[in-house]
Amino acid sequence: MLTILLVESIISEDAAHQEELMKDQVLQMLRKSQDGPISGEEISRQLGVSRTAVWKHISSLRVEGHRVISKSKVGYVLVDSPDLLYPLEIKSQVDKGSFGSNIIYREAVGSTNNLAKEEADRGAFHGTVVLAERQLAGKGRRGRVWSSDTNKGIWMSMILRPSFSPQLAPRLTFVAAVAVIRAVEKVSGIKLELKWPNDVYCHGKKVAGILTEMKAELDLIDYVVIGIGFNVNQQEEDFDQELKEIATSLAIISRGQFIRQELVVSLLKEFAHWYRVFESNGFTPVLKEWKEWDITIGKPVMVKEVTRQYPGVARGIDEDGNLLVEDEFGKLHRVYSGEVSIRFKS
Repeated sequence: MLTILLVESIISEDAAHQEELMKDQVLQMLRKSQDGPISGEEISRQLGVSRTAVWKHISSLRVEGHRVISKSKVGYVLVDSPDLLYPLEIKSQVDKGSFGSNIIYREAVGSTNNLAKEEADRGAFHGTVVLAERQLAGKGRRGRVWSSDTNKGIWMSMILRPSFSPQLAPRLTFVAAVAVIRAVEKVSGIKLELKWPNDVYCHGKKVAGILTEMKAELDLIDYVVIGIGFNVNQQEEDFDQELKEIATSLAIISRGQFIRQELVVSLLKEFAHWYRVFESNGFTPVLKEWKEWDITIGKPVMVKEVTRQYPGVARGIDEDGNLLVEDEFGKLHRVYSGEVSIRFKS
């Protein structure tokens, strides 16, 4: 009985996946129909399904918020769509076999990093991306909760299976940070800033954060998961009073709205590029690029480690990506981990 139930569950999940894939294909056909309406008969012919199935998928798209109108004896027209991160459309814009060519998509999830780790433990391959419209328990560094509004940000995790040693894995945070900076600049022209080791800022407020987690043995990486939480279309009223003081979004910065899908595609392409640079040429070119956007060096900082905290001035970043901090007595510390806060001038 247990075996039968398990088989039925697998079949059910596969059928649901096929239905979702077919719906995405219908949506893509509607989007590509530039010459006017496309008939249900034409959609059913190209996809090899019945017109009843086409009608069912059109109805499902309408429930999701797509404005699809029917013109009698002519066909369907897509008038407008919600800003959703549809996997099929993203995958069609990235290189086959690269980051984002396999996407696990959820409308809501506890944490994209947690789901990515579960999928990696089940064998998800290198380059798999987890995307969610909303996180119910988004994760920041040191166990903090990351606020993750529905359909307003980018909540994404990437699964990597690198061949280099575990000691080099923290450098991937720098690769991801450079990718975020470059992706935003290309899509919007906005120039953001980087705070060591994993925060993206603009005008003294946080826009995005990066969380890198790893499963490894002494000299072998099983997988690395890189999570990116990105505030995109939030407005001031979307942040509570405490967050308003420390967080912002691209929409607030630019006073405009962004198509999140464009940002995701740009980010995946930039990460793929800088990951190749890292693999081929080492950490030096990545760190050089990272330093171009750095706001940490030369600033007064507070270093919080597990057993102590101390004030100092950030003096540089070494070749391994560690922060060099000079304390009030002139002693230079190499900070490998911990929390470093900058005292921004008002």
